[in-house]
Amino acid sequence: MNTNQRKFPIGQALTSLALLLVGGLILTALLTGFAIGRLNTITAMQLSIAAQDVLTFAMPAVVVALIYAAKPLQFLAVDSRPRLVDLALMLGIYVASIPLVNYLVSLNEAIALPDCLSSLEQALKNAEENARAITETMLASHEMPGFAITLLTMCVLTGIGEEIFFRGALQGILGERIRSPHTVVWVSALIFSMFHMQFYGIIPRTVIGAMLGYALVYSRCLWVPVIGHAVNNAVAALLQAYQIDEKTLIPGTAADSIPILPLLSLAACAALIIIWHRRASHRPAIPRSPAAD
Repeated sequence: MNTNQRKFPIGQALTSLALLLVGGLILTALLTGFAIGRLNTITAMQLSIAAQDVLTFAMPAVVVALIYAAKPLQFLAVDSRPRLVDLALMLGIYVASIPLVNYLVSLNEAIALPDCLSSLEQALKNAEENARAITETMLASHEMPGFAITLLTMCVLTGIGEEIFFRGALQGILGERIRSPHTVVWVSALIFSMFHMQFYGIIPRTVIGAMLGYALVYSRCLWVPVIGHAVNNAVAALLQAYQIDEKTLIPGTAADSIPILPLLSLAACAALIIIWHRRASHRPAIPRSPAAD
């Protein structure tokens, strides 16, 4: 780095990102409250998700990049088109990971808290049920164009908004201080998972977040994890919309079963990630931009 260039202000950037996130949450809550009672239930939910994707996630990431990075598009890794080989590897890892993720879902759901925390456990389960009920309500009607709009907001907009925030901005900022890309990926993935406030999905969601994080590290293009995120959400939404239990399609992923298939899934994912890593090692690293003047 040129010695005349000012170092990236990591603390200021993280603080700004957090404050803008809170502001986005408040604006989203106000907009949702305004929509409820004035619009039908599904339309109000669609508006709420779209507002969250834009105001809570995308806007803070873009604003922070504009303020603190000399090259905002490069900092967020949105300045290049995805390579077909990177997309193929991303989708290959997604497919290979399905048995592993299903097994982790079963393990996570089987976690029981001590008796002294029974009230907390019930509150966490109620939160899970409320989130599931909201999704079921949005996906209950398959009439067009409403169903297409629901998929657009839940899959495409959410994929863009969450990835530009957690992978583009947060992972990029942490990468300015933490040298190990693995640490950056897993810390960002854990924050990503915790933000969803769903304890009984925190383990598989962290793993999915890590896969998306590695996709950015190895592809050098944010659009690769965006597409992977959108595909993951779309598959989950369509399975739920048509009441298809993914675990019945892929047996052997229950928490009480011998994890042969999940272990094979883990091995396949690891092999693909290693292949991707070796391909990426021949490319120049993402040139994180210094602070803006």
